[in-house]
Amino acid sequence: MLAAALLGLASCQSAGGVGRAPSSAPARAWDELPPSDRLTFMEAKVTPRMRDLFVAEDSHRYPKFACATCHGRDGPSRGYRMPNPSLLLEPTEWNTAPAPDPSRAPSATDAFMARVVAPELARLLGRAPAQGGCFVCHTREE
Repeated sequence: MLAAALLGLASCQSAGGVGRAPSSAPARAWDELPPSDRLTFMEAKVTPRMRDLFVAEDSHRYPKFACATCHGRDGPSRGYRMPNPSLLLEPTEWNTAPAPDPSRAPSATDAFMARVVAPELARLLGRAPAQGGCFVCHTREE
């Protein structure tokens, strides 16, 4: 597990290039994939696609999208588990909904996450779009 995490850190730090839209979700359910297959899928499909989406949305805010953007700097030591304790989010009526409505989002960033990021990540991982809402990635600030 540690070797996979270290390999993941090295791969994420060196990942670059132009992303491409992935053709499909993993062959098996995400939760059933071994760490090495998760890492491979993240490197090949998720990171390039998310990089394209985040940079297209705000290239100034996300100029160097990488694993740490979502998983945090301590991602490798945590085995890249989500939610990320560094991505604190105060629970509100809007973000605790299973599928927050982008048209009612309190900010442009929230709308982008609900309209683009959450559905695309769900598609990539082969999950239902509303499976988990904001707190799949964000930790509740309580």
